[in-house]
Amino acid sequence: MADVIDGTTKWGFVDKSGSTVIKPQFYKVKDFREGLAPFQRTYLWGFVDRTGKEVVAPKLYGASTFSNGLAAVQVDRYWGYMDKTGRVRIGARFAKAGDFSREGVAAVKLPLHQVGVGSAHGDEGDYLYINTNGQAIWQRKMK
Repeated sequence: MADVIDGTTKWGFVDKSGSTVIKPQFYKVKDFREGLAPFQRTYLWGFVDRTGKEVVAPKLYGASTFSNGLAAVQVDRYWGYMDKTGRVRIGARFAKAGDFSREGVAAVKLPLHQVGVGSAHGDEGDYLYINTNGQAIWQRKMK
């Protein structure tokens, strides 16, 4: 499916033939991955399946697409990872969180208060590489 915008600046999804599958109703959408797509309604994000059913109600401040069964989600100020049922699997404790690779590794950025390094704008800090269980497997120190 592809995302499509209507004349009212709302987003939905169409199939390969251009037929509407999910009517435009969202402020923003991202691509489907692993059967779900993030959508934004007002300022909160949730997830919708290919039929248009809300699987995770809009309650997140940010959301990425799924990879390895997990999506990076922003809960309040920090990022963690949620599974397809909406259950948080890796707690929201990162300043930034990337998608998992095919090998099951994701780059995450530690908040500055945890590392004591970086600018006032939060542009620098230590990066961890974690597995899908949230365990650190490697850390890169920023200078």
